[in-house]
Amino acid sequence: MAGQRNLGEQMRLIRKANGLTQTQIAEILNIHRTTYTAYETNKNTPDILLLQSFARIFGVSVDYVLRIDTNSLETLCDDIEEYEPQSNGTLFSTLTPEEQKLIAEYRILSDDDRARILKSVQESNPFRKKKKCK
Repeated sequence: MAGQRNLGEQMRLIRKANGLTQTQIAEILNIHRTTYTAYETNKNTPDILLLQSFARIFGVSVDYVLRIDTNSLETLCDDIEEYEPQSNGTLFSTLTPEEQKLIAEYRILSDDDRARILKSVQESNPFRKKKKCK
């Protein structure tokens, strides 16, 4: 299809829209920057697990990264030019680099690991009221 972005271009668009460098996203994904660059330049294709991690970091589906919308056939032919993050609050790109890294790392964890991290953070929060034992 004319005007259709390929996988590398879509990954670049999502990364740039969220204010991350290739080095930053490669570090979060635990791969070399040159490996990530090869994905964006379509010299190599990421495996499905890496695509899943990439999508989770930015709060989008793998289908969105691949530019596949399984909801309607019309959307399969859609040529959307703008990236619209599916956010439910603060845009990833408005966070500080430290917050971005923390959120990205958190998003690629398993549900069990997320629960452990959240519990640990809640327990160490000095502003959280401690329940008194009776």
